[in-house]
Amino acid sequence: MPADSGTSTEWLTTLSRTLVNVHCECPAELAASRFAQRRRHPGHLDSTRSVAEVLASIQALPPMAYLGIGERIVIDTTTTVDRTLLVQLVEAAFARC
Repeated sequence: MPADSGTSTEWLTTLSRTLVNVHCECPAELAASRFAQRRRHPGHLDSTRSVAEVLASIQALPPMAYLGIGERIVIDTTTTVDRTLLVQLVEAAFARC
C-alpha cells in the first residue's frame, strides 16, 4: 500500500494534549492470516488477494515509525491480550500525561 494511504493522523493532536497511542504488534505472517480471515464489505476487494500476496505486501512495508504523539504503549497481539493489564497500562499512561 502507498505510504500516503489510510487516515491522516495530524488531526489527533487537536483533540487533546492527553493522548495515549496503543500500538499493536504481531508477526507479519499472523497479521496476513488475520487479514485474510476478516470479513469486510465486498467493495474492499479483500477476496482478490491471497494470504501470500497480503504477506508479501506487509513484508514490503517499511518499518512503522512511532507517530510521535501521546504516550506510547506497545502491545504484543500474537496471543490473546490481557484486557485487565491493557487497561492498567492505558490508565498509567494517562496518569503520566
